[in-house]
Amino acid sequence: MRKREELIPKMSSLKASEKHKNHKNQWKNFSRRMQKHPFTREFHFKLSNGICAWCDKTIDKEKFVLHHIDYDHKCINQNSIKILKPTPKRPNRKIQIPNCEECARNYPLEFSECMKRVVPVHQICNFIISKKSPE
Repeated sequence: MRKREELIPKMSSLKASEKHKNHKNQWKNFSRRMQKHPFTREFHFKLSNGICAWCDKTIDKEKFVLHHIDYDHKCINQNSIKILKPTPKRPNRKIQIPNCEECARNYPLEFSECMKRVVPVHQICNFIISKKSPE
């Protein structure tokens, strides 16, 4: 179990984005897209035993978010997939995300490096952490 202060990113998303500006898509895959992959979500839900890393309470399998404890990373897997992510106005909406399941299978060390940088938390806990994060 991590201490709460370990969950607060040392580098803001904005600063990491600037640092990785020459690898913008790879960084975006890690910082904005990877956490939407069903495989990644299931991996962290099981790893955490369904417990929020911030408040130590049970999380809902469908409603938790993956919180970045480190934004200073980029996705090495260039392969992506499209998944259905419907909204009330766009029931057939699809989004493009990195193929994390393929990465876990073909690049287990890199997958591990990526996964150690996110933890499952409640949406409200993610909001609380964001207020403590550097600008």
